Amino acid sequence: MRKAILFVAVILMAAVAGCTGAPCNCPASGCDNCSANSTGWAAFYVVPDAGGVSRLDADSPCSATFDTTERMLVSRLGPGECIVRISYGDGVTFVFQVQFTAVVGGCGCYLAANSTLVGPVDAGDQSTGG
Repeated sequence: MRKAILFVAVILMAAVAGCTGAPCNCPASGCDNCSANSTGWAAFYVVPDAGGVSRLDADSPCSATFDTTERMLVSRLGPGECIVRISYGDGVTFVFQVQFTAVVGGCGCYLAANSTLVGPVDAGDQSTGG
């Protein structure tokens, strides 16, 4: 079995969370609303493997890109689910489910993300996705 991937979600839009009473340090621009036109972002740190990443993709309407060799960004318009796949040169693909949920706080409504590892899939078994 390959080395485990360190996959830590950092919820970028949640920086305004926890603002429930006075005084409230909300951003000057307020929070994003939770409509279908609001973008939710999540950053994930991935420990690179010696085999290297050969492919990164997300099911529509989501997107996934690397902004550094160790940090992946996942985005989606509005609340909902994203399925993200990271494939490595040795044929193993890790599949993640990222759920964007509307959260109401003292500063308004924002989109938060939670991720779950669905499972690794080797090149011979693509039943979990990928």
